[in-house]
Amino acid sequence: MAGELDMLAAQFAERRQLNQPQRDEQGRYYFLFDGSLEVALFQTGDRVYLEGRLEPIPADNLQAEAVLT
Repeated sequence: MAGELDMLAAQFAERRQLNQPQRDEQGRYYFLFDGSLEVALFQTGDRVYLEGRLEPIPADNLQAEAVLT
């Protein structure tokens, strides 16, 4: 099913004219909307999830990592 998620992420990016995302070590894809809304696309079992935070991501990398984990 990972291949299906890869294809879904690629098609989504293409349709939205986004850069092709790369899968991270946890198998998640990240998309950035409007410069501040980061959305993760991932799969658990046979379910696909979109996860995001409705708050700005800090510009500082350490602060951003703290917010996103």
